[in-house]
Formats: sequence, structure tokens, C-alpha cells
Amino acid sequence: EVRGSSCAGGFAGSSRNTNYSTFSTSTSVTSSEKAGGFIGYADGGTYTNGTVSGSVVSNGNYAGGLLAHATGTTLTNIIVKSTVLGQDYTGGYMGYCANSNLSKCKYEGLLTGKQYVGGICGSVEVAATSFKDCHTKGSVSALGDYSGGIVGASKGACIEIMESCSHFGDIVGQSYLGGLVGAIIGEEENTPVLNSYQEKYDGEVIRFFLLSGHYRNPINFSDELMQQAKNS
Repeated sequence: EVRGSSCAGGFAGSSRNTNYSTFSTSTSVTSSEKAGGFIGYADGGTYTNGTVSGSVVSNGNYAGGLLAHATGTTLTNIIVKSTVLGQDYTGGYMGYCANSNLSKCKYEGLLTGKQYVGGICGSVEVAATSFKDCHTKGSVSALGDYSGGIVGASKGACIEIMESCSHFGDIVGQSYLGGLVGAIIGEEENTPVLNSYQEKYDGEVIRFFLLSGHYRNPINFSDELMQQAKNS
């Protein structure tokens, strides 16, 4: 268990321009601000082939299942399974993210924050960040505004590309909610979003729904029928 007042992480409180490969942590992290499952404050560096699990609680701002506050990082092939609880800027991977690249990243768990809550990043700001083959599963809940399956909010022209990304689960909040991005704030024209989607029902439910009908009859899709398949 890790407890602190600021910049607390399951592995380190802060890190600058350090490369991490083939790592694994499982712990409970609690901090007054900037609580991360692996690192609290990250400036630069690469993170490759890692797994992180446990729980993260920030009683103030910035909570991330991997990194609480991150700038200029590259993340590849990382799995995070954790419960993350914070105030503003709460994310399955990063509470705050700027000028980073994420690929082959998966998050599964429960996220709850006040505002700017995202399955991967609570908020993306300052400079372009790319998301490729990033997937999240679980409930993303904001007590206030800005809640998204991948990103809670993008402030300015900060999403360079979002490709082959998905979210499965509920999105909860007051205003500015999105299956992938809660809100794009400011000028952000022509952001490429390719082959990305939010799923409401998992593959087994869809399979059961399709098998329950006669193959010669047209498919009659509705939320009511899908819910019946889910409960069967």
C-alpha cells in the first residue's frame, strides 16, 4: 500500500525521461493529489509491455490507473485493471495527458471522478496525442461534466488521431458525455476518428440474440430484445 500527500505511485512518485519495459505492479495507492497506479507524475519516457492492477484514490485532482499526470510519454501494449477514484482529471490510464502516443492499451475497471473522466485519459491538453488500438471496459462516471469512454475532454486541437479504439460499458455524468470523447473544447477541426466505436452489449449477448431468431426471418433489433438476450 502507498499513501502520500502528492505525486504517489505504485512504483514511483515521479519520473522524468525514463524508459520502462516488461513491468508489473499490483497495489493500492492513495494521495491528496496526483495518484497513479504506476507513477504519480511523469514527464517524458516510454512504457512498454506492462500490467498494472489494484486501486487508485486521489482525494484531490489527477488520478490515473497508470499515470496521474503525464506529458510527452509513449505507451505501448499495457493492460490496466483497477478501480480509480478521483476528483477532476480521472482516467483509466492518465488523469491528465499532453503530447503523448498510446497504442495497444487496454483498461478494465470502474472509474469515478468529479469532472474530466475518461476510460483512457481524463483530459487531453496542450499538444497532440494519438490513440491507436486502445480499448476500455467498465463504467465511466462523472459526478459533474465531461465523461467519455476514451477521453473525458479534449481541450483544443489535441487529439491527433483516434484509430481502432472502443469502449464497452456505461457512460455517466451530467453534461458533455460521449461514447468515445465527452467533449471537444475549442478549435479541433478534422480530427481523424477511424474504426472506433462504443459497445453497449458484449459479443456473447449479440451472439445469443442472433441465434434466438429464425435464420429466414429479418433481424428485429431493439434494446428491449437485446436486454432479454442479456438476461437469458
